[in-house]
Amino acid sequence: MTCLIRFWLGLHQQSGRVGWASPMPLPQPAPTLANRMLDGRDPFAFPPSLAECVAKVLGGEYSYPLLPDHPPIRHVLDIGANVAAFACWAFKNYQGNVFIDCYEPFPEAAKLCELNAPPGARVHRVAVTTSPGPVKLHIGSDWGFSSLDPKLNPVSGEVVEVPALHPRDLPAADLVKVDTEGSEVEILSAYFAAYPRHVGVVMFEWHREPDRVVLEKLCMDDG
Repeated sequence: MTCLIRFWLGLHQQSGRVGWASPMPLPQPAPTLANRMLDGRDPFAFPPSLAECVAKVLGGEYSYPLLPDHPPIRHVLDIGANVAAFACWAFKNYQGNVFIDCYEPFPEAAKLCELNAPPGARVHRVAVTTSPGPVKLHIGSDWGFSSLDPKLNPVSGEVVEVPALHPRDLPAADLVKVDTEGSEVEILSAYFAAYPRHVGVVMFEWHREPDRVVLEKLCMDDG
């Protein structure tokens, strides 16, 4: 694999796995209710506060160019799945020839994740972390802000205990997307240790500059 994407620096090729870091949105047209329909099912369900985020994801925020020798994507892990927008994009992007495991600990989001998840996808109501469960999830002031780290995002003050799953206990996959509001380094470090040089595509969000540096090094070292 020979492509590393960092869209805020422009597209370039560099030795390593495919990486996708997302500290800011790509300019993408927002999908309408009509083209948010998948396989004749009801329109995508989400709270109003997530409308812009959902539109960007379903509109192609995670799209990336495939190289001619790109290996097939058959199994996707969506860690921090929220309401399954990424899972639906992945299902459509890979023409339905993909199996998706979604991991979402926030109970309210997990309900909509189960409602929205594409055909055949499995939704796991757990937090992926190296900490033994149950763990405390700090509910964000917005659905996208819930985190195991209460200092990272604005929080509502509500805390719920949720089951935990160690990254080493995740299945092997071809594509791993991680958006967990601050746990990305912890998750990918442990996952790469369990599955060295297995994952073909990694997509992640970062919240702190030191995290970005570590995540990029992880992707390069495991490439």
